[in-house]
Amino acid sequence: MDDIDAEARTVLAFSSSGTSQSDRLTPHLPVAEKVPGRAHGVQIRSGFLERAAKVGLVFRHQRGAIYSTPSGRRVGIAVATERKPNRWFLGLGEDDFDAAVLLCAPDAGNVIDICLPQRFVAQHKRYFSRSGGQIKFNVARRGGHTVVKIPTQAAEQVDQFIEAVIGLDR
Repeated sequence: MDDIDAEARTVLAFSSSGTSQSDRLTPHLPVAEKVPGRAHGVQIRSGFLERAAKVGLVFRHQRGAIYSTPSGRRVGIAVATERKPNRWFLGLGEDDFDAAVLLCAPDAGNVIDICLPQRFVAQHKRYFSRSGGQIKFNVARRGGHTVVKIPTQAAEQVDQFIEAVIGLDR
């Protein structure tokens, strides 16, 4: 509860900052200090929410990793740390979201914010892996590009969705 309370205070603080809107997030610093367990994911998610607020998109927390945009779109915000070099595995509740943000934290460097808009999710949702009531996302970096691997389909290059936070509310 303390983590959620801190995250809410951060979002509220940035929601009244009156910043200008752009299609891309401002550059951000890597997570310098790792905290243990779930708190690390909360820290990464809070950083994303701060960056989103700075470009004019303030999310409202619904429950767990699900947030809503000002227009009411449900956005799942999943966090993963790098277990193998250049690979992340993330999950979101199967019927909980319309759009998704995949926050991929490398061992070193900046978190990769992949903002999958509703049209992308709707087009590919039926093909994603499922387990335990969740849709699974398998993200990799290959040859300088970021891809989401989709079973029975070709891997989808998602470079155009990196830091494209404003597209989540369209």
